[in-house]
Amino acid sequence: MRNDCVCSLFYVFGTVGVALMFSSLMKKSATASILTFFALFMLFDIIVTIVATIAGIEDTWFMINSASASIITIFDPKVDVQVLRDILVMFVWGLVPAIIGFLRFRSRDF
Repeated sequence: MRNDCVCSLFYVFGTVGVALMFSSLMKKSATASILTFFALFMLFDIIVTIVATIAGIEDTWFMINSASASIITIFDPKVDVQVLRDILVMFVWGLVPAIIGFLRFRSRDF
């Protein structure tokens, strides 16, 4: 399997983990869907830019949006990316929020 396919699958895993966490925190599924979309496409970038500027961090490899840049190897295989690091970052972004969301969902009263 090529690196871009593996990275795409792990990005989907990370996105689903974040969505599961938001879904367990919200009462309405539509609100969780909108918040997930907003967080992945705008909120994480804004927060990382502010924190990186204040802290003087140049490489934000630990964010899911930055790690998803390794998917572009499908378009240009000459791009130098650290695929294993990006896959691990996306795996952690999928696993940790999914565990938090599961624990939060279990303690929820219906």
